[in-house]
Amino acid sequence: MTMTTKSTRPDFDLNVAGAFNAELVKQKQQTMKALNLKSTLEDILLTLTDQLHIIKFVTPKLFVYMAADKGQTNLAVVRAAVTKHLGSLA
Repeated sequence: MTMTTKSTRPDFDLNVAGAFNAELVKQKQQTMKALNLKSTLEDILLTLTDQLHIIKFVTPKLFVYMAADKGQTNLAVVRAAVTKHLGSLA
């Protein structure tokens, strides 16, 4: 369930992105279980030709999802922005 969204692009539906990313997270967790991996999933990074997408976990079932224009930012800035807001969610 998406708790809140904020987008600068009206053509980018964050509710849809959140729902599909929740499925991506479930699949990754099932993959880790099938491989008997005991590690904790910290984040998932998706790099597109024009966007950066990061899924950062607050708890195993709660995550922050952020998509950013690759031409206007970089991975370090995106990670810092997500990390900045994690404390208020934990």
